[in-house]
Amino acid sequence: VRQLQNAIGAVATTPSKYFHANSTEEDSLAVGEDSLAMGAKTIVNGDAGIGIGLNTLVLTDAINGIAIGSNASANHANSIAMGSGSQTTRGAQTDYTAYNMDAPQNSVGEFSVGSEDGQRQITNVAAGSADTDAVNVGQLKV
Repeated sequence: VRQLQNAIGAVATTPSKYFHANSTEEDSLAVGEDSLAMGAKTIVNGDAGIGIGLNTLVLTDAINGIAIGSNASANHANSIAMGSGSQTTRGAQTDYTAYNMDAPQNSVGEFSVGSEDGQRQITNVAAGSADTDAVNVGQLKV
């Protein structure tokens, strides 16, 4: 019994190597099955969701959603909100019209690096080589 008590005491007082937290805010909450919530006031309701940061949220319908950064919010399934205040606003789309494309397009989710009131630039992007790659401004110049 004494050995077990010592082991429990060591776990409670010995920090995990390479992982530390410092906050007096409310604890995180992982509600969704197989979800991960790290950071004060972070709540992950969606199954297989990931939330990292202060006051980060993954909604119940945002299955496989990821929100990283203070006040980031994954609101749609298979979508990612990356950066402080970022939000997913569209999610998956079906049969939408895309610029310079003849056939209707489909997506399985969304990757957001900002919000309606706070856009970000994505910098240092390599030139795309496949039809589904992102392009950079250098490729668009004539």
